[in-house]
Amino acid sequence: MSWNEFLSYRWLGNPVERWLLAAAVIIVTTTVLWALQQLAIRRLSKLISRTRTDFDDLLVDLLGRTRVSLIFFAALSPATSILAFRADLHDALRIVSVIALLLQIAIWGNAFIVFWMERYGRRGDGGAGATALSTLAVIARIALGALLILFLLDNLGVDVTALIAGLGIGGLIVALALQNMVADMLGALTILVEKPFVVGNFIDAQGMMGTVEGVGLRATRIRTLSGDELIFPNRKLLEGTIRNYTRMAERRIDFRLGVTYGTPPAKLERIPVIARAAVAQHPLVRFDRAHFRTLRDWSLEFDVIYFIASADFAVYADIQQQINLELMRRFAAEGIEFAFPTQVVEVKQAGMRGEE
Repeated sequence: MSWNEFLSYRWLGNPVERWLLAAAVIIVTTTVLWALQQLAIRRLSKLISRTRTDFDDLLVDLLGRTRVSLIFFAALSPATSILAFRADLHDALRIVSVIALLLQIAIWGNAFIVFWMERYGRRGDGGAGATALSTLAVIARIALGALLILFLLDNLGVDVTALIAGLGIGGLIVALALQNMVADMLGALTILVEKPFVVGNFIDAQGMMGTVEGVGLRATRIRTLSGDELIFPNRKLLEGTIRNYTRMAERRIDFRLGVTYGTPPAKLERIPVIARAAVAQHPLVRFDRAHFRTLRDWSLEFDVIYFIASADFAVYADIQQQINLELMRRFAAEGIEFAFPTQVVEVKQAGMRGEE
């Protein structure tokens, strides 16, 4: 048998030439994609150590999770389209290719979810935050799986539109029944992604101050200064203003001094100088200003403003205590008296007429 006769020989209704062409397409496609994958991994691996971003690590991880066997099966349907098969056999090969492609997408999607969990889990949100993050990852995997199954059903000829409509109505009913829970879950996702606070931060939320102890899927736990535990539903917590004291670059302090009305003007002029000297002696303090503010009913009042390069309340309390003691010593040395609430009552006694 000559070569031309061999190529024209028909097997399963197709000449050997077409079988060889289909096999060559599959082998070349798989080999080229595998070679490109290995080349990209080597090149990107050298760049990872030079960059600070995590997304190049994600790209290398996704390339490493690309399966050559799935590429092979995904190429079956396009490569065998040149062969004359029955329609049902072509459909079967197409389904095989679609399943291989969906499995590869599932692997990539799971890798992205794992990357997302590790990226936000490294920020140290504690056990409760890790639990909420794991639960959200499970929900993300379920959503990804549902989308892939719908795509597969669509390729199998199932009327996905009617199925989605039915699921949409049912989902709407469930969502209405569980709207508060869904809102809390979305709130947990917002907290984990946007990071308005993390575990250990001291915050003020809706007039309540305390340290964040845990961020759960439904609620956030806060420990107040008095030791009480507050449970905030995530949706309610995010509705109001959140003040995060832990993230302050510096703390602004504004306090008042009141001296008596009998203080001479010369000594009043000395008070801002004394206040500056008492405040500026601390290394963490940046003095701003001190001024004669106003005349009150029972005192002459001065404003003193400074900044502390620390968000720690205990540091502020120690420094303010030292400033107060220093002010008392300096005022005593200058003969300046602090004012305190007093009232002056004048009693006038009318003269009495004597009897004649």
